[in-house]
Amino acid sequence: EDVVGLPVPISLTAGAFPEIDSIAADGRDVLFFDDPGNALPYERQIYVDGSSAVFNVRVPRFNPRVGGDAVWMYFGSADGVERSNAAAAFPDYASVWHLDSSTTIADARTGGTPANSIGFGGIDISPTTGFLGGGINFVGVNGADGESFAFLQPFNGNNGALVTPPSPPPSSAASYSLIANPRSFSTGGQNGEFTLMLSDLGTPASPCVDGVSICSLFFNDGSFQVFVPNSNGVGLITSGAGVVPLNQFKHESLSWSSSGIQATFDGRTVIDSSVTVNAGFAVGNIVLGMAEQDGNGPFNGVIDEVRISNVPRAASFYRAESKAFAGLLLQRSAVEAGP
Repeated sequence: EDVVGLPVPISLTAGAFPEIDSIAADGRDVLFFDDPGNALPYERQIYVDGSSAVFNVRVPRFNPRVGGDAVWMYFGSADGVERSNAAAAFPDYASVWHLDSSTTIADARTGGTPANSIGFGGIDISPTTGFLGGGINFVGVNGADGESFAFLQPFNGNNGALVTPPSPPPSSAASYSLIANPRSFSTGGQNGEFTLMLSDLGTPASPCVDGVSICSLFFNDGSFQVFVPNSNGVGLITSGAGVVPLNQFKHESLSWSSSGIQATFDGRTVIDSSVTVNAGFAVGNIVLGMAEQDGNGPFNGVIDEVRISNVPRAASFYRAESKAFAGLLLQRSAVEAGP
């Protein structure tokens, strides 16, 4: 199955790509093309002169099972023109959060307003090393007032790490992916750790098990679980046990529509349900690290690279994205000198 419109992360370091010292100091001389010669939109997420870089390049179509598709990178002929364009690289996304900096946490597509990084109960979140660049360190303390959150945008007064996307995704059909590294699972009465929650802004604080939120959690048996409003009420849908490891960065995704619900973890489909989604609320908050209301445990670990789509995505899309983040989708060829 062809994958369409995937923003592929391309990570360069001086050790693996010594030619990086030939790129202009501001990184603006970099261009990307496909095989027919069409310029590909991209975002320059990170650029440290002569040292490291991360570019997100939107590849229009490829088949990861067939291979043979190529992305060409050109550099070394600086003209000073800024070609990095996150909105063009992520055209059908509600918001993209790289979480690289503690001072400018903002939607990459629009720039947005830099968000506050605030904890709850006296424990602040903190910047840390992420999977690509920086990440956010959540210090979750089960069942206590020592939970930590990232207040990424103004919110409705409830406890939680809330993001208000510039153009909220539809609650009835959308998708997201993120990279998470849990340090521990919650235990006791609160045996699930929230990674991401979408909820209605205009309702009271939501614990997740209701008709105005969509939630994903890691449970202490190592399962990946989601709560989604559906024709049967609020349905808990779960993967098998032992899917989620501790102390490892792993890619997760969730996609839902009236056709069903799919989730992947580390590139594998772990949930494939035909349950009919019945979500009609207006998404006003996107919550990282916990629910708006303390109904399960807060997340204890690092979250990085949150991508929220306005459309549902096939599992093949997220399998390819997982491979891309792991550096397994593209193979580097030799550098060719230009005229």
